[in-house]
Amino acid sequence: MGRSQRGLVAWLLAIGLLASCQREHVVGSVGLGEVRVYPQSASATIVTGDFNGDGHTDVLSQARDGQTVCLLAGNGDGSLRTPRCQTLPGPAALLTVQPSRVGPDRLVRATTDVMRLALASDGTWTVMDQTTRSSVAKTLLATDVDEDGWSDLLVGDAVSVEIFQTAQSSLRPAGRYPLPSSPLQLRYDDLDGDRRPELTVLLSDRLLVWGPAGQATWSGCAPGPQFARPLGPWLVSRWKGLEPALLVFDGSVGLLRVNRAIAGAGLTIACGEVALLPAVSADTATEVSGTSADLDGDGFSELLVVASDGVLRVMTAASGSLTVVTEKALGTAVSSLQVADLNHDDRPEVIAVSAHHDELLVIANAFRR
Repeated sequence: MGRSQRGLVAWLLAIGLLASCQREHVVGSVGLGEVRVYPQSASATIVTGDFNGDGHTDVLSQARDGQTVCLLAGNGDGSLRTPRCQTLPGPAALLTVQPSRVGPDRLVRATTDVMRLALASDGTWTVMDQTTRSSVAKTLLATDVDEDGWSDLLVGDAVSVEIFQTAQSSLRPAGRYPLPSSPLQLRYDDLDGDRRPELTVLLSDRLLVWGPAGQATWSGCAPGPQFARPLGPWLVSRWKGLEPALLVFDGSVGLLRVNRAIAGAGLTIACGEVALLPAVSADTATEVSGTSADLDGDGFSELLVVASDGVLRVMTAASGSLTVVTEKALGTAVSSLQVADLNHDDRPEVIAVSAHHDELLVIANAFRR
């Protein structure tokens, strides 16, 4: 190939690359907007929901004492009102929100008991019902397991994940998944594209997955992926082609363990692949927070990660790797990340708790469709 031909090829490649960049969000482009900071008092856990029934998403923060909760009611424009705090009876480390088809969402707290609370008209929390259990809850998730339109509860303890179906004014035990040790995280997602969710349980050293027909079969790392210091799991879209992947960050080695359902093979999950998490290493793994969500409204989930440098990075998956598409300096490391639509534009804002537990940060979603 002559010099002129090589120059033409280089020029065409450059044009193609430029066009590709123009089609995608790039670092520094519109994507993450203003950061609003709300001072907090020892905030440890946050959940989001419409607790007062006004149609706007609220944020509820619970302090590290496990008893003091502060409601930051949403204004519907992305901002939150002044916190209104209350001390609840007895500590509870676990919180979740049970969405309601009619009326306000419910707050759920769990220790040995599972307690559902409603926000009264005077702004105080009142107990709706309470279910007594024999063991201490380690994880808590609200999701519609039986597909009846009502959100059920999954409660994980040292030996099992128990399902509680929602009855008229109580919770009804409806089955258990046995566990070899205490769970760190629960997910309920469609992993294999059959439109039926699977239960994923992250333990301190492994990952377990159940489908309607039983436990998943593992390919490439039988009897399943092993970890030392796991974070996640995070579900991202289009890992390879249009196929999603369930990612677990192994802090002991600073790598992502990739888990992908094999099409047409029942619930069989390939788990021998590893990948890099941009801007994160094993040395900073203990200060990583992440979540996955569809920020730009295209129907595909991105990965959101904040490492020890206090920078929120949004990443997309393609061809078996992650690429940072935009980022925002938050000025602090964070202990947790969540997303919720605070301004009714069908694109969620990012909500973070600072690593010192003294601030709640709301990062505006400025992605363009």
